[in-house]
Amino acid sequence: MNSSIEAIKPSIAVPAQRISPSQKTMGEGLNHLTFQDIYQAVEEEGFRYFPRLNGKGDVEIYIVYDNIERFAEQAEAEVFLEFTRHKSQWIAVLWTITNPDDPLGYPITFAVEDEQARYLAIRFLEQKQIWIHYIALEDSYLVHVYSEAIAFSDEEKGEAERLLLEAYSYDPGREEDEEEIPQETVDAGSVTDERLLEKGVSFYLDYSAMENRLGEQGARELSMGLIYRSIWMMRRHPNAGVREAALLIWVSQIVGRNRGGEMTRLLVVTMTPLLRDILRVVNLSADDENPLANILMAVTEFQKTEEESPLVHGGLPIIGYAGGSIQHIEWDEESLLRLKKLFIHTFPEAASNPYAGS
Repeated sequence: MNSSIEAIKPSIAVPAQRISPSQKTMGEGLNHLTFQDIYQAVEEEGFRYFPRLNGKGDVEIYIVYDNIERFAEQAEAEVFLEFTRHKSQWIAVLWTITNPDDPLGYPITFAVEDEQARYLAIRFLEQKQIWIHYIALEDSYLVHVYSEAIAFSDEEKGEAERLLLEAYSYDPGREEDEEEIPQETVDAGSVTDERLLEKGVSFYLDYSAMENRLGEQGARELSMGLIYRSIWMMRRHPNAGVREAALLIWVSQIVGRNRGGEMTRLLVVTMTPLLRDILRVVNLSADDENPLANILMAVTEFQKTEEESPLVHGGLPIIGYAGGSIQHIEWDEESLLRLKKLFIHTFPEAASNPYAGS
């Protein structure tokens, strides 16, 4: 292990009583008491993939499927790790590939300024192998479906250590420290009506709950961070069709009910077009093969997905993605009037127009 890595390894309390799924639990529902932390991560915090520190001080990865049939679709997948970083975050991307043209990536992020996260990241690299436990939801239980161990080469480990040290030494005051995605600002007039009329996949997040958890600024930063991270996943996707796709990312806020039936403010993030020829359509069940879905559906406040026109909620396309570059879209009164007219054209019988006040 790199001596510089050793020097930044913190001392933390290891949860000595925390055991791991084993051959004995395979095919069985995990005990609610013994694996209480896993149930909490999945049921209360909404995670669908996450790292976990066991009682031996080893880091494991958990992947959660909606049902056993969903896992069966990925059972023969080839699995490998790729490492990168974003500012002070060190990221291990777990790729599972059943079809080279349709890979599935799980970006597991470690905010290394936090001692707990930094310890997990370093243990991740110290271990000879990383165990991956596949879990499926079944009635009121989390069923242990399968486990496998993966390792990475010394060359891969060396690169991962370099990125971890860069993340740890990241200085937000030094812009050159960050690897930037090419960006430009474009006028909304450059976005054609045809693109604005395309349907897409919407992801609904309980924004009121997010603000309660993180504060107003924290919720705003998290929301944009999630969008940028998903774009990063698009840009690094092994499928060239995904990397070269032309997309719009829309946002809107509406009042509606969360999964608990309570009225709340919902943040709706929509990606257009649907890209059925490249990515699987995300429906009411998780379809992690869309990078935006992979990111947003892992957030605690995630509620549901819908296929729809983002115009229906008064959405505004704020970001475009094309050719590996980000386009920041600027809107003025004249451009907003276009959206108002397009809504009338698309929903002629609607009682009200969400763009009426624009």
